[in-house]
Amino acid sequence: MYKQIKFIVSLALVLFSCSAIKPQLASAQEKKENKLDSTDDPHKFSNDFEGIGPKVYILPPPKTEEELLIERYATKKENQHQIDSVIVNLNLKRELKRMNTFPSSSSVVDSLRHESEEAHLIAVANYFKNENENYYADWQNDLAVFYILSGESKKANALFLESLKTKEKLGLTEDQLLILGNLALLEAKVGNYVKALSLYDQRLEQAKKTKNLNNQAQSYLAIAKLQARLGDHIAAHNLVIKKCIPLLQRSKNYSGIVFALNSLASFKEMQESDTEAKWIYLQAADVAKNHNDEKGLAISLYNLAQLKNRIGDVNLSIADFMASKDLAIKNQMEDLLIEIQDGLGDAYLKLNDFKAAALALTEYHSLKSSLLDQHLKN
Repeated sequence: MYKQIKFIVSLALVLFSCSAIKPQLASAQEKKENKLDSTDDPHKFSNDFEGIGPKVYILPPPKTEEELLIERYATKKENQHQIDSVIVNLNLKRELKRMNTFPSSSSVVDSLRHESEEAHLIAVANYFKNENENYYADWQNDLAVFYILSGESKKANALFLESLKTKEKLGLTEDQLLILGNLALLEAKVGNYVKALSLYDQRLEQAKKTKNLNNQAQSYLAIAKLQARLGDHIAAHNLVIKKCIPLLQRSKNYSGIVFALNSLASFKEMQESDTEAKWIYLQAADVAKNHNDEKGLAISLYNLAQLKNRIGDVNLSIADFMASKDLAIKNQMEDLLIEIQDGLGDAYLKLNDFKAAALALTEYHSLKSSLLDQHLKN
């Protein structure tokens, strides 16, 4: 009897132990399965594994061609400052005026083709030696222009002032107008806007004495640009509409009118008056077309395209960019062509036209490299 009871108790304990172990095994198995990687392949990766060596790192999926292109455009924007500074310098070079006095020495002529400081100094010394005050002052002005473009503003300022003093002494008003304009550009470049305004006012009074309508118009427009930069957009608007453009119309300087209208439209963009700006750019384009001013038309269409692109009329901007590009190529406007290609690529990217955007970016980099190489040689 006792043996039977003992057997029953032992059997009950065994059955109880088995029932307790089974859920534990099931739980461990479930836990192990839950820790498997998303691949559900236990032979590839297990979170339970702890051994010697680095931890497992799951690589992200490779980027698509579209994502890589977007990154290339972001890099382009980050590196934009280099080409922008070159374009600013080229625009300044166009605005600065040289006397273009022919040097007496043929060796100096050859040297000047390379825009060297030494050649300019030789020309200045040559006329100083020959005691020709007028030509000496001419070459002082031209050397000062060289120094501005080389970033040596203090040297340029001293030479301009000395050259101006000589021209005043000799009573050469037209030459004074030229030097005053250069001085004003220098002051604006270094941020002395009030001084620049004063110089343009002085230049305007001299232009009135000579009754030179174009010089007067240019002075009014230069003053208007500075006023707009200083935030006085109403005064800038009035000077262009009431003073500058009427003078240009009287002198039939239609390319000057196109330039003035583009400047006025840029003032409206500063005020965020985009509808007005768009209308004025269209007027500038019409004037340029009517008077066969292809360069003015290229600039007007580019500015119009940039505005459309910025305000969301991206599809409409493409045609203006392309028309501007054709004119820029025809008229060898290399710096404008780079800006057009830059804007055109951005427009294609906004439209998710990745193939066209990739081609535009390649062309942009080619144009950029060419212009930078050319700038470095000079």
